[in-house]
Amino acid sequence: MLKILSENNHYLQELNTQSRSIEVRGNRLASIHQQIGQILGVEFINSLPRTTKEVTNAQGKLGTSEVTDFSGITIICLLRAGLYVSQGVRSLLGDNPHQYILSNSADDIAINAIEDQHVVIVDSVINSGKTLAKYLEKVSEAKSSMVISLVMQEGFVPQIERHYPKTQFVVSRVSQNYYVGRGTNDTGNRLFGTF
Repeated sequence: MLKILSENNHYLQELNTQSRSIEVRGNRLASIHQQIGQILGVEFINSLPRTTKEVTNAQGKLGTSEVTDFSGITIICLLRAGLYVSQGVRSLLGDNPHQYILSNSADDIAINAIEDQHVVIVDSVINSGKTLAKYLEKVSEAKSSMVISLVMQEGFVPQIERHYPKTQFVVSRVSQNYYVGRGTNDTGNRLFGTF
């Protein structure tokens, strides 16, 4: 399943526009990526199971409330460019325990690290999906899986239903403009100043 959040969110559209500008880089771009990560990450939080918790209200009365069950969460951040998006997602977890895996390769992921986990894979761009496919294979035994990305290339969209029907995909936007960034237009280079 694919959710494109910018379709009905003017604030997210504004952030997308800023993130695409060649003038925006470094800390400013990192901050925009974190903000987008928070917006997209709400979908991950909403996908988690709910549980009942006893709560004492301000008047001292004991009652119950339905809350998110934050147990068994793993965030897999695809480095480099996915770092700030994943930090935005991670910020939503507060003090709740979770695994946060910074990964350069799917080989970084131990199968026992994701068993019985709700896994979210976070990147900034999904182009052909070749790299992502390796991660999705690794997390296939997870309790649930979601992919969060700023942008997905339009050519990857048909693969979702065909190859990943159990995985939720949440993106800020889908792009018809396929290109692989290099030099000053590469997202990682713009984030980290490595032109």
